Amino acid sequence: MIKFTLDGKQVQAEPGKTILEVATANGIKIPTLCYYKALTPWGGCRLCIVEVSGGRLEMAPSCT
Repeated sequence: MIKFTLDGKQVQAEPGKTILEVATANGIKIPTLCYYKALTPWGGCRLCIVEVSGGRLEMAPSCT
């Protein structure tokens, strides 16, 4: 399991889960527009952008 802080809350995630999936499972709402669970994540609308501290990107789409 991967442990990290999401919106001030300590969470755990299985490797391969997206930030959006982990947020949703923990009751944290991230707005989306192009995300649809039955399709491969695209990340094109950029509505679900989140800040990533210490990552290779400062801002990233949570669905990908």
